[in-house]
Amino acid sequence: MVEPGKTAVRRAVGRELKRMRNAKGLNLKAAAEAAGETGDKALMQVERGRNLPQIANIDTLLSTYGCRDQLPNFQSLLKNAGKRNWKDW
Repeated sequence: MVEPGKTAVRRAVGRELKRMRNAKGLNLKAAAEAAGETGDKALMQVERGRNLPQIANIDTLLSTYGCRDQLPNFQSLLKNAGKRNWKDW
């Protein structure tokens, strides 16, 4: 069972990573390869909000997209993923 709040965090992380990838002009395959993935399926699952990546994977993607300065925002999101209410942050 998914903990409260995790669905919203997964979706927010995926949406933002997809926005950054598109801004960089990369397709899924190119982004996955640049991040050291063997295929684009894992990245597609993250962007669709189905999987929540580890912070190391997010760091690699942010570096690929030239947005590494956004890492603290993602760390904060992941840290608070299991909290019951957004207002508890």
